[in-house]
Amino acid sequence: MPFGHFIDVTPMLQERGVLDVILQVYNEKKQGFQIRQSLLVFRAEDVTLILGLRCDGDIVSFKNEKDESNFEKKFLHKMHNRHRNAIKDNLLTIVLSKKHKDEQTFVKLLVVYFMTMIMFPNSVLHASLFVARYADNLASLGCYAWAHATHR
Repeated sequence: MPFGHFIDVTPMLQERGVLDVILQVYNEKKQGFQIRQSLLVFRAEDVTLILGLRCDGDIVSFKNEKDESNFEKKFLHKMHNRHRNAIKDNLLTIVLSKKHKDEQTFVKLLVVYFMTMIMFPNSVLHASLFVARYADNLASLGCYAWAHATHR
């Protein structure tokens, strides 16, 4: 068990898939993993240790703003453009382009991709609109409490 050193339990043998086991022991009421008599709760500080994200800073808002940026209009305006594969295709197009490479757009798309796949994943593999607002302002990315937002 990868987190066995956090709690004092003997190893459990399961024949189901790992994800199924994890979901089976999650206690939504207590917001933690109930493993026999132990409750394993992950805090934002644990997310900081696991993912290396900042724990202090400005609060991340999950609300969508009505004003779209040029970046958002060009790359994320339509639902199919926000799918993981479309974002990946746009990243590859920029990398493989023989014309002038737009590094800033590449970095913004990469930030959206990471936020969509690692920090704020969803079952449909689409980027949430709120991530574009943060990716669009690269200079302020370091000001936010990303560990708290990811934990939420």
